[in-house]
Amino acid sequence: MTQTTNNTKKVAKSSITVITSLYWREYQREPKGRGSWAFSIGDKSGYDDALKAFFTNSMTYREAVKVAKEEAQKRGTDIIYVLP
Repeated sequence: MTQTTNNTKKVAKSSITVITSLYWREYQREPKGRGSWAFSIGDKSGYDDALKAFFTNSMTYREAVKVAKEEAQKRGTDIIYVLP
């Protein structure tokens, strides 16, 4: 029997939803390109408090989403918000 140290559920990366509405509201366009990206994972708390946001190193948006999905998977959540 395998035991885990936390009670998070395993979420498939394909079932993780990426919400871009906060980014869209700020820039009136979809996120793309290269840069350091910020995400709020699981809820919008990272939007209100930068200390709760998840940041990536400089990479393309597509690469950043993959990294954020891996973090969401670790946290057992199925939603990610792209932060402006």
